Formats: sequence, C-alpha cells, structure tokens
Amino acid sequence: MSTSYPNTHDSDSDEKSEKKIVRFYQNLLESCAEYVRTFEMKNKFNPPIYHLIFCTHRIEGLKKMKYAM
Repeated sequence: MSTSYPNTHDSDSDEKSEKKIVRFYQNLLESCAEYVRTFEMKNKFNPPIYHLIFCTHRIEGLKKMKYAM
C-alpha cells in the first residue's frame, strides 16, 4: 500500500479528484481495520455534501451501521 498522496492537480474533474481522495483514505484505514465502508451523503438536490467513512474490527458493528444508514 502506498502512503503517497493522490495526485488531484491534473486534468481530472472535481468529482474524480474527490473519489481519489476518498479511496486513498479508505485504503489507509483498511490497513488498520477489518471492515471499511464509505457512504456518500447527499443533500435533497442530490449533489454530495460529504463522505462518511466507517471502520470497525467486528462484523456486528458493520451490520449495525448498514442498518442505521
């Protein structure tokens, strides 16, 4: 796993850059936790407003988070 920051200053769109950053952070967390899931939170007009990234070592925690979402 590389810990170098993703390149987001090229010709990628903002959406692609955002996805690169979220994936990078998710990859880092996967080295520490068994279960890592991201949830893209959107407002009522549908554009994303933030990403919720959940990580846990136990499947029960993941099931409860999925139920809550």
